[in-house]
Amino acid sequence: MLICPKLGVDNISIEENLVPYLNGTFEIQMSGDNLHNSFLESVKIIEAVKKFITVNEVILHLPFKFHTFELFKMFPGKLAELYQMLDMSSEFAGKQNIKLGILFHSELGFDYIQNDEMIGFIYQILSRVEKTNVYLLIENVLPDLTSPFSSRISSFELLLKVKHEKLLGCFDICHFRASENVLKQELEVPAELFDRIHEVHFSAALNGDGYIDKKNTHGVCHNNYSDFERDFQLVSSLDTDGTLVVVAELSETDYSIGDNMKAEMNLLRYRVMQGVPLHD
Repeated sequence: MLICPKLGVDNISIEENLVPYLNGTFEIQMSGDNLHNSFLESVKIIEAVKKFITVNEVILHLPFKFHTFELFKMFPGKLAELYQMLDMSSEFAGKQNIKLGILFHSELGFDYIQNDEMIGFIYQILSRVEKTNVYLLIENVLPDLTSPFSSRISSFELLLKVKHEKLLGCFDICHFRASENVLKQELEVPAELFDRIHEVHFSAALNGDGYIDKKNTHGVCHNNYSDFERDFQLVSSLDTDGTLVVVAELSETDYSIGDNMKAEMNLLRYRVMQGVPLHD
């Protein structure tokens, strides 16, 4: 299990006191309207980190304005931007000899996931990164209450439908707990997805009704050890080979390495050092 930070555009300049919280793997939140320019900004962050440590793997979370498969299918101009960015990513990752993940969301309902045209579209995107150091990730989101399958981890159904080694899962535990709050029931991660989950977004959902309050209750530090331990145990069960990337994803607006992110990372690192005893 690798405990990693999430960086944003404010991290183009890395201060030395932040170096202990860096390692060879991290995530970057992209921003802006143009994927070409956003990728170039991400490269600046990678270069800033390389001044202090060796970079092995970087995960790029697409900008929130365009981060779902559906939007790229709906807007050909944005799809062309995505293909250009994937080509740039492949060239950059090859030259730097690093792995580069591109993180998507999906707003697909279960019926739409059955659509062969949509599945084919995702395979088409994946074909762009075959035989490269680039791979794609899909993140679980809040459930669609109109779907009879909403008790499953919404959008992770794609991992069951698109069986491609270049499409992996990002398990967001805040979204997972918020989904439980919306549905008023406990959920489980389908066992058949365990070996497809490569990354975890680790943070708390403190809002009991499940609705997102970005500033106060969504993607925040755990405020008690019991909830932290419950989530740590769940994440540990997903780490089948010791290579799970666990990103402390604090806040939805500011991804600088602030006190909250440091506190969550410190506690995660402490628990990893302790080991992971199984609890009844």
